[in-house]
Amino acid sequence: KIEKGLFDFNYQLNHLNLAKNLLKNVRRFNFKRLYHLKSLNLSFNSLIDIENESFADLNNLEELKLNFNKLLILKSYFFSDLFNLKILELSNNLIELIDEKCLWNNSNLEFLYLNNNNIKYLHYLSFSSLANISSINLNNNRIIMFNKESMNSSKLEKLYLSNNPFNNLSYLGNIIKELNLSKTKIKFENFSRLNDLTYLIGLDLSFNKMNRKILLNLNI
Repeated sequence: KIEKGLFDFNYQLNHLNLAKNLLKNVRRFNFKRLYHLKSLNLSFNSLIDIENESFADLNNLEELKLNFNKLLILKSYFFSDLFNLKILELSNNLIELIDEKCLWNNSNLEFLYLNNNNIKYLHYLSFSSLANISSINLNNNRIIMFNKESMNSSKLEKLYLSNNPFNNLSYLGNIIKELNLSKTKIKFENFSRLNDLTYLIGLDLSFNKMNRKILLNLNI
């Protein structure tokens, strides 16, 4: 565990790497007074719980790595103190649920990695506050429903949805440049949605049950 007050006298720290330890919990104010911290790496631990206000003083943090842990639920206001966060890595956890208010104060977030988890459903407000999000990776989850409101950012350019069992494809806006829909179960009538993506330069439709009829209906 992280001992209380361990970093109290390291006010000038910019980067902190705690990867590949045996951490199971992050407690309130473990990172107290690290006002200048820009990046925090907690990956490859065994984290199962992060208390509210654990990141209370990290208002200048830009990159947070929590990948390869055992997190199950992303609670309300989980990252609410990280106003300047730009990169959030949560891949390879056990995440099943993202609360609708989990990311409400993270409007500066640009890159979100949630691949290789157990997410089944995305609340339509889960990403609604991410005004500057550029890339979202949801590959290798268990998403069965995909709402158009889930991805309504005007700056979203890269979206990765490979290996999810959803079969509907809602409107995705028209600025997406890179889209991965491999290994999904999208129905024939939904492929026409891709014609709305006028800026698309990269598209992965591998391992889908596509036929010539579907391809003829794509104008991309």
